[in-house]
Amino acid sequence: MTSPASAISPSSPPSPPVPPDVLRQYQDAPIKFCLQALRLEPTEQQAAFLTALTVPGARVAVKSGHGVGKSTVFAMAALWFLCTRHDGVVPCTAPTAHQLRDVLWREVRKCAGRMSSWWREQIVVLDDTVRLKCSAARILARTARREQPDALQGFHEKHLLFLIDEAAGVADAVFEVARGALSTPNARVAMAGNPTRLTGYFHAAFHAARDSWERLTFSCLDSPLVSPAFPADIAAEFGQDSDVYRVRVLGEFPLSGPMAVIPLELVEAAMARTLPANFQNPAAKILGVDLALEGEDRTVIALRQGVQARIVFSGRLRQTSQLLARIAQAIDEERPDAVFADKGGMGAPIIHSLNDLGRKVIGINFGDPALDKDRFVRKREEMWWLMREWLER
Repeated sequence: MTSPASAISPSSPPSPPVPPDVLRQYQDAPIKFCLQALRLEPTEQQAAFLTALTVPGARVAVKSGHGVGKSTVFAMAALWFLCTRHDGVVPCTAPTAHQLRDVLWREVRKCAGRMSSWWREQIVVLDDTVRLKCSAARILARTARREQPDALQGFHEKHLLFLIDEAAGVADAVFEVARGALSTPNARVAMAGNPTRLTGYFHAAFHAARDSWERLTFSCLDSPLVSPAFPADIAAEFGQDSDVYRVRVLGEFPLSGPMAVIPLELVEAAMARTLPANFQNPAAKILGVDLALEGEDRTVIALRQGVQARIVFSGRLRQTSQLLARIAQAIDEERPDAVFADKGGMGAPIIHSLNDLGRKVIGINFGDPALDKDRFVRKREEMWWLMREWLER
């Protein structure tokens, strides 16, 4: 499909104003706009969100599982608002450039590309702006980082729709700076995200400030966009009672509080971080092996190089020979500077066998005394806590 950016030239001649009767027809009917102009049928969850936005001054918060179409419905809402108000402005933000450009803005482009030809002729799609040719109406992309807290500041137009994606990851400093713009009379604000944090502005919308927000929950179990296999896989790996299942499937906040050794929000934040494409990694390559022969546990082989980490292998291998072969293969393919493996239980003989095969593996006993005896008793607690501190930094 030709991308909207190439199909709609910024230098196209001005279009005549969108007729007032067209504006009136869709101004308070976003679902009708999606069906007729975008040629998209919202799910029930998406329709509830769009309907909530029709009220001037609406404040809508959506906590959701994964894959339920929240970024898509943000794109629907942005284009509806743009195309039905000659002076409408839609600032869109997310905590990372990846989330904003590669997820939310990509959905805006896709939805614009699906529009009927008459509507496509009315708009111009650029890298960080979509505008209505016949007026000053526009959609703007602004990354909301802690070091750039003014992403949502300075907007005071009559018709405003703020869209905040992955809101749980947006720093409170950003919301503090944006407070004036968000409180502009009749400004509509919508924020959505996976509910990973038990603190912050997004969490407050469902708790301390709940009376100020229209609150919606998009569970994967209620979305036709999510394969039934996804909840089943998460349940099999983490359990239906786990916080991972609550957040990723049910769209509910985790039960574990800030006193958890590594809160889920730190893990989710680490998984969402990206590095520049030209990043050169000079750090040593470290291979870690967690062994499992019995039960439901998996053998996991992970590679870490500085701040980057990835899973090399995760699976159930029930024979010692299979374990030895797979670990040796990983060592030969990845060529790490060092290899560490759990030597508790049956780990010691496997480590000895790997060393006999010429693959040097350093055994780690988590029950050994900690290196920092003033803070920790055993190595296990020391390793977990140091990892938490590392993720926080």
